[in-house]
Formats: sequence, structure tokens, C-alpha cells
Amino acid sequence: MPSQRVLHEYGEAYELIALPDVPSKVQGKDKRTHSRERQRKHKVAACAQQEYSTADVLKAARDFLQAQDDGWVNFSMISQHLYERFYKLKPKHLGEPGKKYSSLLKFLMDYPAEFEVRPDRENKGSFWIRLGTA
Repeated sequence: MPSQRVLHEYGEAYELIALPDVPSKVQGKDKRTHSRERQRKHKVAACAQQEYSTADVLKAARDFLQAQDDGWVNFSMISQHLYERFYKLKPKHLGEPGKKYSSLLKFLMDYPAEFEVRPDRENKGSFWIRLGTA
């Protein structure tokens, strides 16, 4: 029998099957870190407004920009504020019926009388926003 021959020739140890230098278990995330992040997300979700309209989102964006000291604000700041304030904010559900926005940026850009949006000159893909001057 070939397996008996292999056992007799090489022994019963598993050095032919398992690699000795490779750790047997891949280390995952620290459970405390994961738990803290989950707690933060639950806290944000608990404080978030469950039901909202287009007018609510626009008012929250205006209020946030008015509270800032400088005129131009990095768009990521207002985006984070709105996503934390409104539970599961979906830009597709905002705006006039039949109009589906693919992003919050495009939604706010569709209100030029209220908001001015400009791209960052140095950092491609970043945008700045401020209240409209009209």
C-alpha cells in the first residue's frame, strides 16, 4: 500500500502537509476597536432624524454653512454632517418627484440660488461649498 510506504519512509509527522513558518490563524481586528466603532454608529443612528424631506435637508445644509466662520467649507464636512443627522440619507429620494440624484453633491448643486459649489484647484475630486450670494 503506497500510504504505508510514505509513512514508513517519512514518518507520521505532518511536516509534509502543514507549513511550519506560516501562522495557522489569520489575525483579525481587535474586538474592542470594532466594538467602539459599532457603538459610535449606533449612537449616531439613535440621534438621527428618522423621517425627513427635501426642505429639511436643505435647511440643515444652510444652517450648517451659516454656523461656519469662513465662507467656503470643504464639502466632505457638510456631507458628513448631513449623513449623521438624517437616518440613512439617500440622495435618490430627495428633490422633485422623478428626479433621482446619484450623490449629495449633485443634489446641492441643483440649487444654485442657495449654494455655490466649486472644485478644489489643487486636489482633484474635492469640492468646496458656501451659501449662495443671491
